[in-house]
Amino acid sequence: MADPPRIYTYKVTFEEIPHWYWGVHKEEKYGELYLGSPKTNAWMWKFYTPQIQILELFPHSETGWKEANEVENRIIIRDLNNPLCLNEACAGTVSLKVCSESGKKGGKACHAEKNEDGKSAHAVKMGRSTFENRTGIFSATPEEKSNWCQVSGKIGGSTTAARGYFDINSPNSIKTPESLRKGALSQHAIRVRCKITGHVSTPCGLSQWQKARGINHLDPNNREKVNVEN
Repeated sequence: MADPPRIYTYKVTFEEIPHWYWGVHKEEKYGELYLGSPKTNAWMWKFYTPQIQILELFPHSETGWKEANEVENRIIIRDLNNPLCLNEACAGTVSLKVCSESGKKGGKACHAEKNEDGKSAHAVKMGRSTFENRTGIFSATPEEKSNWCQVSGKIGGSTTAARGYFDINSPNSIKTPESLRKGALSQHAIRVRCKITGHVSTPCGLSQWQKARGINHLDPNNREKVNVEN
């Protein structure tokens, strides 16, 4: 009488390299050859010599299949971003490598369409929408907008605009340079002092100062407000 089929978790290793792959398998018949079903790194199974190690057996049933998958998930999730582990996904979670590659592919597809100026049509649209939502719609002349773009790189959150991701000659898109300068000056009027070194700067500037010198810039006890100019 033939042995019954099995459900088991396994580990695939390779003779030539130190990499490995975790998996779970439900046999159709006992002892069938199965070396995993990778997708991202499938080429390595053809290029190198894989060998399988059965780790744990489970009942050949729906309950056993569920238990085996739960064990597999626990094994893989802790190993997902290990550079030697060839698993790239686990129960809906993907590795950082896959996230990065997917993001690059998505970015290329998203920005493939160009406008008449050769800029990304998607970036132009999103840039305009973002700045209209953040700053409000304001009617300005092309000259005012051109001046605004020249100084906007010095104003927090405006670098995208300064790089020309939207048409500066289009009306009703941004605030005037004067209103933005006023907001920036108001923001940077605050001064704080490091209680340890006595250095005085803006909140952001002092954070960088303290961080560079090994001072905990997140501890409010290490700084104090000096003055606020309106």
